[in-house]
Amino acid sequence: MKANIHVYLSLNNIIVSLTDSNGNVLGWASGGSTGFSGFKKITNSAINLIVLKMIDLIRKKKIHTVSVFFKGIGKGAETLINLLQRNKINVDIIGDVTEIPHNGCRPKKKRRL
Repeated sequence: MKANIHVYLSLNNIIVSLTDSNGNVLGWASGGSTGFSGFKKITNSAINLIVLKMIDLIRKKKIHTVSVFFKGIGKGAETLINLLQRNKINVDIIGDVTEIPHNGCRPKKKRRL
């Protein structure tokens, strides 16, 4: 069975969800759900606990191959990939799906006095 791992990296938190090939959520974990609060939600120890939760879920669902998609600008992407590969999870695709604005919003009107 093949599944996708979607990782949202923000400056304050990391949210990881495991979905099947149709997009149905099989499970999720975040820095807050592992018991951390504040800036500690993005530390390496929080990422370790998140990945361990995901690995347990992957083994329970008997998933053989995963594709990992990152969204956001936070840190922890390399750590997450290394931990997955170290625990013998076959990573098929690593992708970045962060939205980049082409032109942005229209600026405010200039003030006239």
